[in-house]
This record gives sequence, C-alpha cells and structure tokens, in this order.
Amino acid sequence: MKVQKEVLEMKNQSNFVTLERAAEILGLSPGTMYQYTHRRIIPFYKPNGRMIYFKVSELMEFIESSRRSSVDEIKSQAVEDTLKRG
Repeated sequence: MKVQKEVLEMKNQSNFVTLERAAEILGLSPGTMYQYTHRRIIPFYKPNGRMIYFKVSELMEFIESSRRSSVDEIKSQAVEDTLKRG
C-alpha cells in the first residue's frame, strides 16, 4: 500500500523513475519491463543511452489504458447496440 500512496502523490508531477521503480509501481518484474521497452509497449526515456527512465504520469496512463469493462457494462452496451439497430 505504501507504493500506491507514493504513486498517487507523484501522479500529477513530471517525476521520472528508474526501470526498477517503474516495475515496482506496475507490479511487474524488471525483466518484463525490459521486454515492454524492447517491444515499445510502454513509453520510456533513455537520455544517456544506458539508463532507462519512465515518467510517472505516463505509467498511470499505461495502467488506465488497459481498463477492462465489467460484465454489467458489456451487457448494457449490448442492449444499447441492439436498440440502435432497430
């Protein structure tokens, strides 16, 4: 829970964190983070050609972009789509 509190405090700032810290924030292993950067799945910065940094606000956007709809939302959307068709 400590990590979540720190992330919330940093969310609206343009703080940069290391790959290890970003992995901790996202609950991923550093190896997975390296794979994500290699595949360009997540935005990152590499100013000196060695160290990889992440902007906290972009990590939050990454989390928010992976939202999945609940069953109720899917059912509601299906009803709306059916009514629109006629």
